[in-house]
Amino acid sequence: MVVLGLLALGAIVTAVALWSSRSDLQDEVDRRDEIASVAGRFAEVLLSYDHEDLDSSRAAVRELATPDFADEYVGAFDAGLGGQIESLEATSSATIREVFVSSSTGDTARAVVIADSEILSAAGSRATVGTYLDITLVRLDGRWQVDDVTSVANAGSRLSPVPGSDVDDADDPDISPTSTSAP
Repeated sequence: MVVLGLLALGAIVTAVALWSSRSDLQDEVDRRDEIASVAGRFAEVLLSYDHEDLDSSRAAVRELATPDFADEYVGAFDAGLGGQIESLEATSSATIREVFVSSSTGDTARAVVIADSEILSAAGSRATVGTYLDITLVRLDGRWQVDDVTSVANAGSRLSPVPGSDVDDADDPDISPTSTSAP
């Protein structure tokens, strides 16, 4: 009888340990899903804009960013990027291909987002494939927010200038590799 009691107790302890381990694993999966969701949404709004409604574009980035990063972004946007978008009458749309959560510890995380984008403007169009964004996130006030972004590289882009524009078209219109880095 004592042996059966010990076996039953052992089975209960094992079941509780397995249940607890499964719960911890599910919590980690949920955490990574949340990080990937924010990183993917941020990359999409960062790479998408419409010259006719730049306020909405800035607001979408600010909503997903930390206050410090949002201020840095808006400063850079207002210092030149926004003016270029307006003068070229540019509109851009992005498609997220993949999001990889590379690390997640405490209240910090990093993700790599791979996106394609297309810009249409008065100067022509540019399709960019395989842009890699390295995104740093922090958890503030219970939600993940982007604190830094670096454009690591892209697989290539194709420029199709409008005839008569002063945009220099490449000798080879095929997609060519490029690499960029941003602070």
